[in-house]
Amino acid sequence: MDSNRPHRLPPDNPYAMPQVESASTSAFELIGDMDDFERIRRAHLSHEASIRSFGLLYFVGGAIAVLAGVGMLVFGIFAVAGGQGTNDGMAFVLMLLFAALYASIGALQVATGRGLRKLNSMGKNGGTFLGAIGLIGFPIGTIISSYLLYLIWSAKGKYIFSSEYQQVLKATPHVVYKTSKIVWVLAILLFILVFLGIAGILIGA
Repeated sequence: MDSNRPHRLPPDNPYAMPQVESASTSAFELIGDMDDFERIRRAHLSHEASIRSFGLLYFVGGAIAVLAGVGMLVFGIFAVAGGQGTNDGMAFVLMLLFAALYASIGALQVATGRGLRKLNSMGKNGGTFLGAIGLIGFPIGTIISSYLLYLIWSAKGKYIFSSEYQQVLKATPHVVYKTSKIVWVLAILLFILVFLGIAGILIGA
């Protein structure tokens, strides 16, 4: 055996202290990050829940609008097939165009509602667009739309729609929000109002 040959330690020694210290440090850093993520999530949870609640309202209202628009289109098609609507063709065409527009707006509301629930850019942009239009509906529409725009464009709102907050969401799946009972009541009232409106249109036709 060559005594001048240098002595080498076994590679990847599992008992080497520096590696143990490094692993411990990484674990503590990870725990600290998780605590920060949860603290940030809970600090924004109420604001987040309000935005998601608007998303639910838009989604439900949009779905009803799509069904209503499609229903009016189908009704118009069958009416034409049955020989109705030929006396006043222009009015009938306008009714069909209105139905198509109604369904399109409903589809936009559904996409916006889904985006608001997921807190993504579609929800932010769609919510801003629909909220700006809703300001016209004075006074109730103005108040509700103003609140939605505040939720989206306030400091907390802009952070909630950021890519950084998406990482917070992924890191804190155990932190859940609860949809307000008031939102469920509003959704039911919205469904009833739209249903009565559709019924009135069909009866009048």
